[in-house]
Amino acid sequence: MRVIAPGASVRITTDKGRVLIQLPTPVNDDVRVMLVRPNGMVAETHTVRGSSELVIVPTALKGNYFVSVSSAQGLRGGRQIIL
Repeated sequence: MRVIAPGASVRITTDKGRVLIQLPTPVNDDVRVMLVRPNGMVAETHTVRGSSELVIVPTALKGNYFVSVSSAQGLRGGRQIIL
């Protein structure tokens, strides 16, 4: 098991209805991605199993959201996005 170093950055961007998440290293664990509305309600949750350094999450959502990324290996990240 590879533990993500504290402070390692997760880069989150958007492109044509997709959320692109660049991880600092490949993760052997499930990566959980949540898209949260500004009022705190979870709009979508995605679980990506054993991912490489790039996670692509398709979505039909439009508007302003907060993306939260986490894994059991200690990966944590988040960013506000506009879809």
